[in-house]
Amino acid sequence: MDTVIRLGIIDDEELLLDAMRITLAPIADMRLVATASTVRDYLDKADAADIVLLDLNLRDYSKPAANVAALVATGIKVVVFSVHADHEHVLATTEAGACAYVLKSGTNTSELMGVIREVAAGGSPMTVEHAFSLSRDTRSKRPHLSPREREVLHMYATGRTLHTTARRLDISESTARTHLQRIKEKYQAVGRPINHRTDYTLRHQEDNFGRETLDDPPDDQAHR
Repeated sequence: MDTVIRLGIIDDEELLLDAMRITLAPIADMRLVATASTVRDYLDKADAADIVLLDLNLRDYSKPAANVAALVATGIKVVVFSVHADHEHVLATTEAGACAYVLKSGTNTSELMGVIREVAAGGSPMTVEHAFSLSRDTRSKRPHLSPREREVLHMYATGRTLHTTARRLDISESTARTHLQRIKEKYQAVGRPINHRTDYTLRHQEDNFGRETLDDPPDDQAHR
């Protein structure tokens, strides 16, 4: 890869931080630029990362969802990196904007690097823990889409082609297609499958997903 992914890690376990430094050192397309034990301390640092690996339960007793939201608000993509696959926390951090939820145990280096690369490319990897928690969410049959997934759904479901959706969001068509596949998987997980293009429009209308800042008209050309 030509682009180096700038990583940050927020965790209060020094042993884990040391292990991650060793793990990341030989990886050519990633660079660890900052570490901290709390989100507040991290945000005070000058170095800005593209992606942050965020421990779920920090010793300052901060709320996981609030931590995710604070990072996302600055434009950072968040991967929750936790010992626990807690159902409620998976849902809460997803709603707050986390792109992925990865377990510290049971996830090998190759898998973690794959998640990071997919997030850097604009994806929201559906890990086993993520899919399981979404499937058990009895509060609502509305899937938990990331902010980017909501943007893609809104554009595609309101008449834009795949090409236009990608261009307007400044992503590749391949990335846009991956987002649509993730959206499809998340709807499938809550028992509301998407089988045809028109189903994207139907689900968008049912769940009122939208993005008010988009003001250009739908494509006049045939849908892809």
